[in-house]
Amino acid sequence: MALLEVQGLKLALRGHSSGLRFGRARRIEILKGIDFTLDAGESLGIVGESGSGKTSLGRTIIRLHEPSAGSVRFADREITHLNASALRGLRKDMQMIFQDPMSSLNPRRRIGPILAQPLHAFDRRTKAETVQRVAQLLDLVALPRSFAARYPHELSGGQRQRVGIARALALEPKLVIADEIVSGLDVSTQAQILALLRSLKERLGLALIFISHDLSVVRVLCDRVLVLLAGEVVEQGPCEEVFRKPRHPYTRELLEAIPLPDVDPDWLDAVAVDP
Repeated sequence: MALLEVQGLKLALRGHSSGLRFGRARRIEILKGIDFTLDAGESLGIVGESGSGKTSLGRTIIRLHEPSAGSVRFADREITHLNASALRGLRKDMQMIFQDPMSSLNPRRRIGPILAQPLHAFDRRTKAETVQRVAQLLDLVALPRSFAARYPHELSGGQRQRVGIARALALEPKLVIADEIVSGLDVSTQAQILALLRSLKERLGLALIFISHDLSVVRVLCDRVLVLLAGEVVEQGPCEEVFRKPRHPYTRELLEAIPLPDVDPDWLDAVAVDP
């Protein structure tokens, strides 16, 4: 049975299609009927050029955007129109890692309280249990436990992204949506974060939706890939099948635009996950 089932998912937002802030706003179709499934423990890459709807799809699945039509079922439960109270309980099992960790981490709080926040919100733990869990989370993402006393600005970009991953895993979710989480990092740090994410996915049995413009990363990290164009799915299937024999002209354009060497699918296994 699929962990996540998305059927006919649509999203329309009010805005100015020209990008200018005058004139009458209208509803702009962002997602135009998305269909896919995701099994427990499976990883799905979502690719497409800027403006294709990748991030909007991730945010709509997790209900940060309200869908205008369609259905999202999670763990055999219809979640498309859950109220705020019911959604709150769902947050434990569905988490998102954002592209810019600096914008998603409170700069006025130390790392320890940042990681403890979801624990306070959802779990009844003693202070000692919370401190222990924070230490475990730092261990999980290969950060020193002493970082609990630091502020976000005292960490590097890669270290902040590790904190973002740790926070997403604090409540042991079943599904994690990672939105362009390595796009702002240097190549070496990207490799370390990706190796860490792959290791955590396998160790914890996570289902992963990995949103990226980097097709080579999706190829080695994900089981399947979904290609978006202007809010529509134009191709999806197993990564190796889609990358070696793309059927849609847009997929071929994406592959031709970004040179893809014959990458060893196991190259991430050789990358150290230490910070």
